[in-house]
Amino acid sequence: MSRGCLGLLALLASLGRADPTWRPLPFPLAPAPRWVHAMAWDPLRERVIVFGGVTWGAGGRLERDHFWAWDGASWRFLPASPGPALRLAALAFEPARGRAVVYGLGEGYDAVETWVWDGTRWERRFPQAQPPRLCGIGMVHDEARARSVLVGYDCFQNTSTNAHTWVPNRQLARAARKIPAYRRRCAAV
Repeated sequence: MSRGCLGLLALLASLGRADPTWRPLPFPLAPAPRWVHAMAWDPLRERVIVFGGVTWGAGGRLERDHFWAWDGASWRFLPASPGPALRLAALAFEPARGRAVVYGLGEGYDAVETWVWDGTRWERRFPQAQPPRLCGIGMVHDEARARSVLVGYDCFQNTSTNAHTWVPNRQLARAARKIPAYRRRCAAV
């Protein structure tokens, strides 16, 4: 298990008692409840970072490009201007570079975008090769190989044999197997 995972587990363990039941924690400032968001552990600042997601409000479905941090005691909104306006995003933190990498679909779901966050500002990247428009995505940083790994399926191919695994600068083997419906929203730690 990576140090990042152990740090996240230690942080989560510090929140509760020996009692394994969940309990709500009251916060005056916290992100709205959301789904389809991206989350990663930032071992340099010892915090969980959360990007994007979808919330429901008076106007219906709201897509968010917010960036939040949880240090084990409180939430902090991380202002990011200008920053990505991504949908269906995946996030990984790269400790050796001190940055978070976010992959997702731009406005209208028709463009793939890659952004990096250095702790204070966002910068859009334009890699020569990019994955197709992926849905059900998850991303994690592989410390042993010093690279982030992105998995998902091509949302615009109507087949169940379109699984993808990507790493920076090259594509790994495209999996030719069915992805069960219940696994179409990936999560990685």
